Amino acid sequence: MASTKPTLSDIAEKSGVSRTAVSMALRNHPKAQSFNPDTVRRIQNAARDLGYRTNFFSSQLRRSVAQVIMVYLDSLQDLYASAIAESFQQQAAKRGYWSMMSVTQGTDAPVFDKRIIGDHGVSAVALMASVNDRINARSLQKLIRDGVHGVSVGRDKPCEGVSQITVDDYRGGWLAAEHVYSLGARNVWQLGHRPFEKISRQQRHDGVVDYASKNNLPVPEFVQCHDVPSTGRGTVSMKQQGYLAVKQRLAQGDTPPDAIITHLDIIAMGVYAALYEAGYTPGKDVAVIGYDDIWPAEMIHPMLTTIHQPTTELGNSAADMLIDSLEGRIRPGRQISLEPELIVRDSTQHWKPRN
Repeated sequence: MASTKPTLSDIAEKSGVSRTAVSMALRNHPKAQSFNPDTVRRIQNAARDLGYRTNFFSSQLRRSVAQVIMVYLDSLQDLYASAIAESFQQQAAKRGYWSMMSVTQGTDAPVFDKRIIGDHGVSAVALMASVNDRINARSLQKLIRDGVHGVSVGRDKPCEGVSQITVDDYRGGWLAAEHVYSLGARNVWQLGHRPFEKISRQQRHDGVVDYASKNNLPVPEFVQCHDVPSTGRGTVSMKQQGYLAVKQRLAQGDTPPDAIITHLDIIAMGVYAALYEAGYTPGKDVAVIGYDDIWPAEMIHPMLTTIHQPTTELGNSAADMLIDSLEGRIRPGRQISLEPELIVRDSTQHWKPRN
């Protein structure tokens, strides 16, 4: 017969105190500081003798201020979102908060599980990058009305009471165009997806086009990245989309452009594969620039020029903003925009115009 787990009532009976006193002592509740030290030791000894283990999560949820934050990502293969989440978790831990992670891709279950959020005490959520595209604004707004604090990171998420921290993607697109045109590129392709379901992609596109237009330069040709059958591995699909978009154009007999500006680093990696397959060398025959500066950008050959998104600052600032909102230091709904940075590497810096 399986042994029964010891309960707070068992400890109370063994130590000769109330169940409430046991609960307070084992959770280090502020009121337990007034207990006689001998009483606390008696409770702790009884718990140890009975083999009792404190339910950490349950004890945290009973606190008057939540110290557990739910962090939502669309996929762990989204290296941009994962980098932000890592910095968020580290900064939250420094401030005494624990983070739990929920990955939403590949499940039909509701994103916000009421067994955990709101009713049961977790009153803070952090939404990382593309997961915002999967979240219904109405369900998020209901959480906010119920007292849940939220922060959206890396995406515009118009929702009253939700704090936002984003990167100026229009500026990022402008920097990308400024760089390739300054090298002497004139025949430029811009790879992305239309219609622009994500505001960030629209802003990147507009920044590129506006730079060319305002400087009387040839506006880049937009090359559509078509969807490919899902593999359940989002980044693999994105790479395949970049590969097919360029492969199809070159197969039609098109001359490769001077430069290719992509909306994502992972798309640029697919561009590399298509160029190599067609006998062209990225960085030598065609300048290629990505967006995000995920860590593999420095590992591929040639190393990828890209627009750096400050993921560490995004994560740290998002954690501080959410926790400050929880603790009443700032009002919910604050908005911050950070600046992107051009990182020049081998995929553009050695390219020269064709004679």
